[in-house]
Amino acid sequence: MMRLDLVIASNFTYALFMIALVGMPTGIICAQEEPNTADESKSVLVESNEESKATEKSDSSSTPEKTAEKTAEKTPVEQEEQPAPVIIVSGSDTSSTDSTPSFKASSFQGITPGKSTVEELTTALGEPAATLDTDDTTVSVYKIEPYERVGFILRSGIVDSIYIQLLQPVRVEQFAKELGLDQSQAISNVSDDGSQIELLWPDQGIAMELAKPDEATVATRILFNQIDAKGFLLRGNHLQWKNYSGSLSDARAAQHLVPNQTAAYVLEANVLIRMGLAEQAQLALEKAQEITPDAVDCLLLKARIPGSIKYPSEFIQTIRQIRNNARLDDLTRAEAAFAMGELFLQMQPQDFRQATVLHSEAIQRAKKASESDDLWTRLEAVRLMIDSHLAVAKDISHGDWSDKQKLSTVPKWVNIAWSLTEHLVKNDYHDPMLALHVVHRSLDALTNITAAPELATWVERADNEAQALLENHKDSDMVDRIRYEWGMALFHATACARKTNEPADTIKLGERAHSVLKARPEGDVSQLRWETPAANAALAKLYFLLGNTQAIELTDHDSAIKWYLLSLAHLEVDGVRERVGNLWFGERLVSIGLSYWQTGNKGEGIKLTKLGVRWIEESVDKNGTARQNLKIPYSNLAVMYKALGDTSLAEKITKQAEAIIIK
Repeated sequence: MMRLDLVIASNFTYALFMIALVGMPTGIICAQEEPNTADESKSVLVESNEESKATEKSDSSSTPEKTAEKTAEKTPVEQEEQPAPVIIVSGSDTSSTDSTPSFKASSFQGITPGKSTVEELTTALGEPAATLDTDDTTVSVYKIEPYERVGFILRSGIVDSIYIQLLQPVRVEQFAKELGLDQSQAISNVSDDGSQIELLWPDQGIAMELAKPDEATVATRILFNQIDAKGFLLRGNHLQWKNYSGSLSDARAAQHLVPNQTAAYVLEANVLIRMGLAEQAQLALEKAQEITPDAVDCLLLKARIPGSIKYPSEFIQTIRQIRNNARLDDLTRAEAAFAMGELFLQMQPQDFRQATVLHSEAIQRAKKASESDDLWTRLEAVRLMIDSHLAVAKDISHGDWSDKQKLSTVPKWVNIAWSLTEHLVKNDYHDPMLALHVVHRSLDALTNITAAPELATWVERADNEAQALLENHKDSDMVDRIRYEWGMALFHATACARKTNEPADTIKLGERAHSVLKARPEGDVSQLRWETPAANAALAKLYFLLGNTQAIELTDHDSAIKWYLLSLAHLEVDGVRERVGNLWFGERLVSIGLSYWQTGNKGEGIKLTKLGVRWIEESVDKNGTARQNLKIPYSNLAVMYKALGDTSLAEKITKQAEAIIIK
């Protein structure tokens, strides 16, 4: 059992910790090359009968078809004098099409699972050498060279599945090649007790039963099954970490095969979230909830998507019931506490203090879950502890704590999160994006403190993680996310550098962020992320920051306007103003207007300033923004009107500015 000897921080109290992670997974079991016990000079599809036979494994399963199959295997069979030529036809591969999926199972000797009848089987292969009937199945066993035997399992007069027992173990690579199977499309399936491993090709309905767990390259048995949703879900859940388009394809294939399956829509939602497509993820979750309205995983995932909850205060009550349910496991209750914290940040106004309490509670509950006997639970508990530490760091940095408190505590929270991350990464955690995502979120939390400790270290981590990922992953949608996370990390680093009063460093980091973000891959899917209000708001903030640094610190308004033009292009995208808020939007327009005025474009300068003032006034009237935020914009506008000769209007606005009392 893995244990975390960790004292979790409560409010602003911290303790040293030690972590020991043992028995971590090494990822999916894939076929690797090793010496072959078969004669590679011969095709496994035409190999002659040999006297040496593979020793069969005992099967602990007690299902009727397995019992029938095993009994039939023990029945003596006679070899046919004239064996029919072996013909195997691989089924359809749906992974390469964008249209509605269509499926065709693979066939053996013209017999297709789920389609061929017992009459067609008898016509094609004659009478079986042995049969065994149970209540709902019949196993018909044939002796067909070059195999030891071939079994056809029938249900209600239809061939349900086919198994081929090989004479001797053969290399997976060799057999897959002769069947025309792409090993990169296979997924491993390990039995609950770890005694049996299968390689599955969901698109073709083919599986290879491997000799034993420590010989993952050698197959002893080939299975032909009907195309079903289980295999697609299994592969899609694995691919969701590294091949987003492939995982989506599998999720939708599973939905097509079994439309009322909640898990397939939850998988789709998770992948879409990683792709930055929150609205599409929300639609997938809605479909999942139509099937299972009270599905806990759907409710918890929905709470994590900003903007998905129309009335956060009401939804908090739903999540609170999950968190308070003592019949649920520790990890689920920890996730519920975290989700409640996120919901308090979706309220207007945001309640950072209450969010901090709940995110801290999530840490404590996740720590308890990290002591579970189940490996997956332990891993996900540590992942939740990382998320929760980062959440507390951001709560504090954006909340109403003092600058001194923020400076002394926020770096500690993000450093704990990074230490936990390092342990997961060293032990082959399944999400390759984890470390880069943590760097991105850590720098985001550090932007709101007066100085960013170890800024160079965090930037180096971002660069190293991103470059390693780009070298090892070629999926365009994942490359898109890598560049997004990397660029956003550099953007937040730029904001941190601005606090150090080193404009040259700020400009350098900001230009690097711009370079990373503009190098994103082309393609219809990958471009969707950049059409979202969230992405456009982030880019608008980056370019404004660069322009503002040029204008304020360097008094270079010509250079500032070049960046401001980029910022304005993103600010004009639908949904951006609502996301950044009227106050932020208005203040930026006022700043941009000033630079236009300073460069001599007085018409554009006063136009943008007036527009900015209008949005700030709306924020004061509708959102309760302090009226003092209008003092400088009013003063700027008064100066502009006076310069243009409208002294009357200038005096009126000056009086408005002077009437504002700054407390």
